[in-house]
Amino acid sequence: MATAIGAFQWLSLGAFAAILAVVAALAWRRPETRLLLVFPAAWAVLGVLLYAGVFAGVLPGDTVLIWSAAHRFLAAVMILGELLALCLILQDGDDGYDS
Repeated sequence: MATAIGAFQWLSLGAFAAILAVVAALAWRRPETRLLLVFPAAWAVLGVLLYAGVFAGVLPGDTVLIWSAAHRFLAAVMILGELLALCLILQDGDDGYDS
């Protein structure tokens, strides 16, 4: 079980680093998207710091729990925002077809 947990943690760290790379590229190429990138960037930074602290052994158990809870909360806020945006897009009445 420890091997599987470790593998998921390393994969998560890599995914967060990749997210930060994509966020940086988007922010550089499309400055108008920077405000939209705040939450994904914050989520990825929090994930990198969490796993870096876990792997370095510098986060005590209670600190890991609060960082992990904050990370999950931020993910929930992002998903809720995406769903609300989807509702607004669908409410527009545009079926997406050009006629």
